Amino acid sequence: MISRGIIYVAYGKRARDEFRQSLSILRHYNDYPVSVISNHPCPGLGVDWIEFPDKDTGARMAKLNIDLLSPYDHTMYVDADTRPYQSIHNGFHPLDDGWDFVVTLSSQQEKNFLWRCSKEEVRRTMDVYSTHRILSLQGGVFFFRKSPQAHAFFESWRQEWGRFGDQDQGAMLRAMALSPLRVWLLGRPWNGGAVIGHLFGRAARRK
Repeated sequence: MISRGIIYVAYGKRARDEFRQSLSILRHYNDYPVSVISNHPCPGLGVDWIEFPDKDTGARMAKLNIDLLSPYDHTMYVDADTRPYQSIHNGFHPLDDGWDFVVTLSSQQEKNFLWRCSKEEVRRTMDVYSTHRILSLQGGVFFFRKSPQAHAFFESWRQEWGRFGDQDQGAMLRAMALSPLRVWLLGRPWNGGAVIGHLFGRAARRK
């Protein structure tokens, strides 16, 4: 039987506080098992703790190793500062049909494409695709299944993130081109909308 579960990443007090609030709302509508990747346990919340060293301010190394750390066959990753207002069950359906990765389009497209990334990283991303017309994706909520294609994608994601070591969004897009996998796109309500609200940046640590 395929196992399904939800994983958060929470390093630092702000992220752990946001995680607790998100978890409280999540459980009103969902009964999936929940794990949290952190360097400290979160006792009393009924979640599984996945210990992983605190390697970078943005906690992106933990996120990008989620294919290796997740105990589930089908995993939902969700940022700590999200608010899941409905059942997330339908997000797993494409994985059941053989898709490897399920993600939402970013609201930042065209002239705001990868606006948080350096010009050098944006150029690198365009070079990989050989075009400047690229759809930007939002990496704060995604689903994936453990498959050879997904593992190859995450390995490329880690390598590409290591080139610049800041935001992970551009690295994700490049990884999809370098290690293709089957990607299903969800609508905007799944990240910053009616299904999953997102208080972008609330869990971020000060550099």
